[in-house]
Amino acid sequence: RRLILSNKKSLVNSELPIIHSLPQCLAGTVGHGWVAKVQDNGLLISLFGKVMGFAMVTECGIDRDSDDIHECFNQGQVVKIRILETNTERGRLRLSLRTTGPLPPPSKKEKVDKGEKGEKTKKVKAVDNSPKLEIGSVVPVEVTSVEDGVVSVKAAGAAGEGAGAMGFLTEAHLSDHPRLGKALFAKLKVGFAVDAVVLQHEKTKQRYAMS
Repeated sequence: RRLILSNKKSLVNSELPIIHSLPQCLAGTVGHGWVAKVQDNGLLISLFGKVMGFAMVTECGIDRDSDDIHECFNQGQVVKIRILETNTERGRLRLSLRTTGPLPPPSKKEKVDKGEKGEKTKKVKAVDNSPKLEIGSVVPVEVTSVEDGVVSVKAAGAAGEGAGAMGFLTEAHLSDHPRLGKALFAKLKVGFAVDAVVLQHEKTKQRYAMS
């Protein structure tokens, strides 16, 4: 099992709720996320786990007539978000970078084609005895390799606390600032110890993402 990690201090030191599942996504909840993609009409934002949402340009706190969203935000940039609306059927979140003030009215509900319900096939789950880590937890890790823009690590700590779990940090998640992340990547060596926050668990690849 591997870890996807991050060393962004704004995530490691965040005291806001760790949003990593749709049931947590209640309107008005404020948390930290990071920019996955900058688009002309807004920002695609990653939260913890596999939760993602979209903030329209009108909710990004910029003047769309004079500010270029591509110059105001960078991929990987940590942002504080507020959940405006959750569509659990489609797994969609409407987000805002405006974390104060009254919530806007909910948008019209989208029609969902439910289709016919077929018989469910029971899947046999494979037994997984690999080390387990909690999404959003901060763990000590040791660098095992540095190559191709990826830092591979192994979780340290006492047995039973996820020790031995394998993971990685991308260059973008080594620092809050892109340039500093690149500089840190060049200096990291095998054996270095750092603290990282667990971002996501990739079950199919038996690994976690960290920052």
